[in-house]
This record gives sequence, structure tokens and C-alpha cells, in this order.
Amino acid sequence: MNKVLENIAHKMVFTCEKATFLIEKKASGQSISILENMRLKGHLALCKWCRAYNKKVTIIDNAILRISKKANEKMVETEIKDFKNYLIDKTFQ
Repeated sequence: MNKVLENIAHKMVFTCEKATFLIEKKASGQSISILENMRLKGHLALCKWCRAYNKKVTIIDNAILRISKKANEKMVETEIKDFKNYLIDKTFQ
């Protein structure tokens, strides 16, 4: 019975589709409303899959920021391989 109530609460707060949309929207620098932010936090508190997705988006964004700081420098092949390996390692933790 507890699982049924958790599923109902999960969907009332937000669906996973809406939550991932808002996670991406925030990651791209767009703002979301206060109500959307509260509901997203509620969804993330209930949904381990969306929490994991949120963590991975953050890791990728941080990696891209580090790469963009080197925008004026040309990346060599080893740096590209290192970056790919870093993303793979962080994604599957």
C-alpha cells in the first residue's frame, strides 16, 4: 500500500518527463517559476532516477565549463580521449 501512495504522490508532484524537462531548462540557464522549482524539489526528493539524472547533468555541465575555459586553446587528441573517459567514469558511478 505504501508503494501505491508513493506513486500517487510522485505523479502529483511532477511526472519524470516534466522533471527532466525542468532539469534541462535550469541547466541551460533559463529560469523556472518558484512553484515549478518547489515541485521539482519535491519530485527529486521522491524519485531516485531523476536525482541521478540531475547529478549527471551537473557533472556534464561542469565538464563543459572546464572545456569552454580552454576555448582559445586547441585540444589535442589525448585531451579529447581523457574528457570522454572522464564523462564515462562519472556517468556510471
